[in-house]
Amino acid sequence: MHIRFFNTFEPVVPLYKSVFPQCKKKGFQCVALMSQGIYKEIGDEKDSFLHEYAEFIYVPSFFRKNKRWCVLFYWLLAPLKLILSRSDLNVFLTQPPLFFILGSAISKLKKTPYIIHLMDMYPDILVPMGFITNRSIIYSFLSRLAARSLKGSDGVFVLGRCMKNNIIEKGINPSKISIFHNWANENIYPIQNRNNQFRKIHNLENKFIIMYSGNMGIAHELETILKVAERVRQFSDMIFVFIGSGVRKSLIEKAIARGGSNLLLLDYQPLNLLPHSLSAADVHFMSLIDGFEGLMVPSKFYGALASGRPILFEGNKTSEVALAINEIGCGRVIMHGDVNGLHESVMYYRNSPNPYDDGVRAWNAHQNQYRAEFSTELYVDTVIKILRDSTKAHKEMLWKSN
Repeated sequence: MHIRFFNTFEPVVPLYKSVFPQCKKKGFQCVALMSQGIYKEIGDEKDSFLHEYAEFIYVPSFFRKNKRWCVLFYWLLAPLKLILSRSDLNVFLTQPPLFFILGSAISKLKKTPYIIHLMDMYPDILVPMGFITNRSIIYSFLSRLAARSLKGSDGVFVLGRCMKNNIIEKGINPSKISIFHNWANENIYPIQNRNNQFRKIHNLENKFIIMYSGNMGIAHELETILKVAERVRQFSDMIFVFIGSGVRKSLIEKAIARGGSNLLLLDYQPLNLLPHSLSAADVHFMSLIDGFEGLMVPSKFYGALASGRPILFEGNKTSEVALAINEIGCGRVIMHGDVNGLHESVMYYRNSPNPYDDGVRAWNAHQNQYRAEFSTELYVDTVIKILRDSTKAHKEMLWKSN
């Protein structure tokens, strides 16, 4: 039986790498329909793992590094693949945005069961982004379509408790909803400073590093950490390292141009250097602007856990990351815009006689709760159960109609 996954870009590859081989062992063939575009390089995975498990939507070569063009070609060509290809179950992730609405409609026409795996909640997330208002006709229209797709699905997968609560408030049957946390790339593990290649490459051996690693998008607040960096500029042993890209990257560039001598901005690191770059941090920082909780969960949290380092999170205490940090005891949660609170927390870890105690708890949580295999088996079993149950229900319906 064939299960087809729909998502444009490579960040979900760790999910595929964990799930697809397990499905294959149980007699189910998985295929990922992805964009031929290159949104974020992932080393040689596209040539190895995805060679077996992926099909690519064509994008002209001169458009492949432009996210918008890649999304447009996916919207145009993926529905044709959905209509013309055979599948026993479709799984729609949430890139490109709102594609699951069209995908679910085609699935219903073809009488193919489907699952919606929400990485981000659309169209709701467009409201705090400032693209639409929750009183607009467009939002109301898209919300009704999204709710209809979710209600008609055979299963809804979400990233955390806050997201599940949002889905329930939309009238979705709780029994249909399953929580599956993201998980870190299997290559990430703690590396001691003396063996850390990233520290050596960038001459950071004797530095206390506060690191932000990942997407710098609209939902991520960086002004507070930049104000803290300015406050502690006199400490020559401290440096704030920002790795990644996104619309807020310009804030870092401007801060460096203004004389931010304790700031270092780097592009996404190669996959083989990722364990070293994440482990180079003495403390990880991440943020989520108020209003985005329950609409998305920063996946960088799981890589930070796997690196075995303390975590500072600036955001609402009801968000999944804040709940997890407090439960694990692996860091601190700071309210949005609280410069004094974040400053005090950064200095606490710099001056702590046991700075890695929280990091040990982070690593233990990764090992005992968040490792890929813990979620993979349940994920695969849930997908297969949904497929079998929907197939059985379809056969019973045909039998009754005859």
